[in-house]
Amino acid sequence: MARDRLFGLGPTALHDPAVARDVIEVCGRSYRGDAMILTMSAILVRDRLHPVLVDPAPFAPCPAANEDGDVPCAPLALPTPCATVVYVRIGEDAYATYELVGGP
Repeated sequence: MARDRLFGLGPTALHDPAVARDVIEVCGRSYRGDAMILTMSAILVRDRLHPVLVDPAPFAPCPAANEDGDVPCAPLALPTPCATVVYVRIGEDAYATYELVGGP
């Protein structure tokens, strides 16, 4: 259990919203939550892309690319675009929104 709290359950697992933090670290970058909870269909309409799901655990590994090939931003510049918005799955069809702090 302690290991799961530190290294996570994976980006597609259901994460307890009661332990959500205002800022999470993903792939060496900070993302700030904005208290917006969206359904998958709302994300697809709003972003016109599949969401980049992340695990909010402090030492969770960087997630694999989503269906569109998008990944979270990394500390070093990538030759491809990175996701400035990532999502944490907190319910069967509920996703918390986190936005990149600083620029890509």
